[in-house]
Parts: sequence; C-alpha cells; structure tokens
Amino acid sequence: MDYIVTRNMKDYQAGGTKIILKMNHSGMSPENIASITGKDLDEINVILEGKVPVLL
Repeated sequence: MDYIVTRNMKDYQAGGTKIILKMNHSGMSPENIASITGKDLDEINVILEGKVPVLL
C-alpha cells in the first residue's frame, strides 16, 4: 500500500513540475507562477533552473 501512495505522489509531483514549466514557457513570470500555485518563489526557481529531474 505504501508503494502505491508513494508512486501516486511522485506522479502528482512530476505533473505539477510539468505544469510549472509549461506556465513559464507560455510567458508567465516565476512570481506569477508562485502566486497561482501557492508555492514559494525559491521552489519555483529551483524547478525552472532544472534542478528537479522531470520526465517530459
């Protein structure tokens, strides 16, 4: 059961990262993305700098 929860959480996180990358590619600023997603600006910048591995 723990494996399923962990697997679903990883898929969820990967999906969120993909959405953030798409939002930035569409011209949204990191500040706007942080405001919309409720994430810290530092976390958004880490994602945009490519420090979070994502399967695209």
